[in-house]
Amino acid sequence: ANSVTVNTETLSAMKPLITQTASLILPGDELDVIAYGCTSASVVLGDSVVESLLIAAKPNSKTTNPACAAEAALKTLGAKKIAILTPYEREVNDLVQKSMEERGFEIPVFASFNENHDPTVAAINESSLLNAVKKMISITEIDAVFISCTSVKIVNSIKKLENELKIPVTSSNH
Repeated sequence: ANSVTVNTETLSAMKPLITQTASLILPGDELDVIAYGCTSASVVLGDSVVESLLIAAKPNSKTTNPACAAEAALKTLGAKKIAILTPYEREVNDLVQKSMEERGFEIPVFASFNENHDPTVAAINESSLLNAVKKMISITEIDAVFISCTSVKIVNSIKKLENELKIPVTSSNH
């Protein structure tokens, strides 16, 4: 459960709902892994909080979230200097940047659509996303691009973008 408005307040408000919602998935059954699917809330709440809330519902499961997954993907790619593109408003962007820096990445370029309405985020078209990434990488040399937010529809375009840009690109859903 989440609000259509994306800001630190609404993202924090998801905290008490995570365990309850996770417990609805195959009640009584064990899962090998359970994932929380909101990048910005994972950043606002923190990995350890998200993990503990998921474990409360599924105690024998490993956990993940898009922020952890992005870190793993970027480190696997050997990326150190990354460009980040988000749809979020400034306060959330600041936390995303800080989180990725704390994970060991240098962020020489960061861009955003500055949108806090989730349905609008989901409607950002491929052309706008591709143009934004191309502008970002023209600014400075980077190792990889991370497109944050599980509502952003970019997965089907990533291979095309990587072929054109000649650098790795990953996203929250990738």
